[in-house]
Amino acid sequence: MHSSQYVGAASASASAESITIRIRTSVLSRQLEHGQHLELSDDCTLAYRVFDVSSTISMELTCEGIDEEWVGVGFSKTGSMFGEAVLGSMPGQQPLKYALLGNSVEKMPEFKQTLKNASLEIDASGRTVMKFTKMLKEEDEVEIMLGEGLFLLYARGTSTTLGCHAERSAIPFTPTK
Repeated sequence: MHSSQYVGAASASASAESITIRIRTSVLSRQLEHGQHLELSDDCTLAYRVFDVSSTISMELTCEGIDEEWVGVGFSKTGSMFGEAVLGSMPGQQPLKYALLGNSVEKMPEFKQTLKNASLEIDASGRTVMKFTKMLKEEDEVEIMLGEGLFLLYARGTSTTLGCHAERSAIPFTPTK
């Protein structure tokens, strides 16, 4: 990794922690360039890539014109709101994992918050970009297996407070490399 090319993009007053976050985010975006892309709505696309070596899936949800609303991506065996989701609410805050319980969501306990490289930001073009890497198999969660069908859930809220969604969909999803 050539970190010097990204460090130059950070402001001179930035802390070492924020520089590290920018580097990780940029590396994740480059890794997803050669992955799969799905159109979730007129405004949102999802790029993903499965990594066999680490048994993970990296995802990048990009939405146009969304800056005051939460966004989320989830996984379900049935297409209904039962399973788990990664939800982001405010730019600059780390997206978290939630259990989907039908008509409600519940933040998973701290020991289940296993996302890596998770971020939610507004990019230079004004797009909301949520990124994360998740383990394919975790205890008591929907297992994501290559070539095996499940449903990818997408939702977008009406404000930055998690609650009702203005837009939602359940898309048949068979992860591939």
